[in-house]
Amino acid sequence: MFERKMTTRELAEVSGCSQTSISAWTRGVYPKLSNITKLADYLDCSIDFLLGRTDNTKILFSNKSNFIERLKTLLLQEKIKVYSLQKECGVSNSMASKWQKGKIPKLDTLIVLANYFDCSVDYLIGRTEIR
Repeated sequence: MFERKMTTRELAEVSGCSQTSISAWTRGVYPKLSNITKLADYLDCSIDFLLGRTDNTKILFSNKSNFIERLKTLLLQEKIKVYSLQKECGVSNSMASKWQKGKIPKLDTLIVLANYFDCSVDYLIGRTEIR
């Protein structure tokens, strides 16, 4: 936003996010996943770049997977049981159960999971094939 010399109002208009939300984000409040995805799409960058998790702005988009598919794949690849994931990441049994039914975690939980699996949030939610 600052690099493009945009105000919160201007960014809100072009990204589809509310000005109030954008103002809150500039103060360190985590956005909803749907909003940060809109913003990343508009700015043509990764969610991880917006979160300060990488300096790489570019992302190779993909829609081949969704969160639960990626989570299952990562658990298998890393030979991790769901119970271990819950315990080490502070995830409740009911929340993990909701994921199986298609609920995507909040952004702060996605960051914890991405750190745990050493991957990007974008990879975890299926926006890219690059881990």
